Amino acid sequence: MFSLLTGAYNSYLASPQLNIVLVGASGTGKTTTLERLK
Repeated sequence: MFSLLTGAYNSYLASPQLNIVLVGASGTGKTTTLERLK
């Protein structure tokens, strides 16, 4: 029972993972935007 509560608590506190796709023309700052988001 304790492990179930611990797992639920840890998943609640875990930071969400986001998948982002950056699409654009060459030289428009895609890499710069990605580095700033990190």
